[in-house]
Amino acid sequence: MTTTDVKIAREVDGRLAELHDRRYRISRHLNSVLDTLKHWGMSVEDARANSSMTRRVESIDKWTAELDEIGVEIDAAEADYTGWTRFFFVQHLHNTTECSSFRWNTRVVWCPEISGLTEEEAVAEYGATLCTKCFKSAPVQGSRA
Repeated sequence: MTTTDVKIAREVDGRLAELHDRRYRISRHLNSVLDTLKHWGMSVEDARANSSMTRRVESIDKWTAELDEIGVEIDAAEADYTGWTRFFFVQHLHNTTECSSFRWNTRVVWCPEISGLTEEEAVAEYGATLCTKCFKSAPVQGSRA
């Protein structure tokens, strides 16, 4: 990749990292309110019919709309992705948000500052910090090069 390509990769992935972080934070707020309603034995429709729940319903509507907007922004940013290597941190570095080692609730942190490295460059720089499922040439933790 050229220096310009790496710069573009890092800009696009930086924007996506921000969007995914916002989506995660908003989802946590939304799920908290929905869990509270569920705990009280209420559906969103029940809450809409209850005038004392107006603030909670407004929050649900606001956060749902924000999540929809973020989804559109993520799709637009992803349209600029041309296949460069991406890095995500979950105990160690991955090149996908769908590694088979993840659980359903794994919190993924984007690492756009190193997007665009080749596997060879990543192994040279990060070694055993890389997931061996995502990076087949990465050394196993504790092994010597």
